[in-house]
Amino acid sequence: MNIDYRKNKKAAMNRQGLAESPFFAIRKNKVMWPTLRKAYMNDENVAKLKKHVMSKGRSIIFLDGRYETKLNRYVRKDSNERAVFFEFMLRKKGVKGAIQTLVWIGNFHNGAIAHLSPQAPQFQCWVDCLGYKEAMLFFEEACFRIYKDIADILYGGEYLDKEVKEFIENGVKYLG
Repeated sequence: MNIDYRKNKKAAMNRQGLAESPFFAIRKNKVMWPTLRKAYMNDENVAKLKKHVMSKGRSIIFLDGRYETKLNRYVRKDSNERAVFFEFMLRKKGVKGAIQTLVWIGNFHNGAIAHLSPQAPQFQCWVDCLGYKEAMLFFEEACFRIYKDIADILYGGEYLDKEVKEFIENGVKYLG
């Protein structure tokens, strides 16, 4: 028996609104971090990113390399681009333990793309102990801070994309 779990039958599963999310609810069906348009990784800002990530026991791994992308084919640019990957430790005051978050950032012709994901099975422990809603809220708040740090470093302090700027301003207001 096939069950359709979508709230909105007219939209694909990965385009459903996230009404429970303080960060993504305002983006309606754009359920992703805004692309960091016009922000490209280079030797200088990757060194700053690495210093930030590897300081104070936040990460035990930082990979800097290249990846193959199909996104550049639409503008006839080289498909080989720079990418970084790192784990980032998320802690919650008063809770013993941490969630290791996997972060991947890749350049493409239009800027950089960031993906953040919880490491399994640690995240499931947080869900079992705190409940899904509280664990997810903590995870989103912590990932928003990582995304903001990435944007600050890659843009050098001035957001060149209005969608990124609006997303970060709304997130900062929410966090207080």
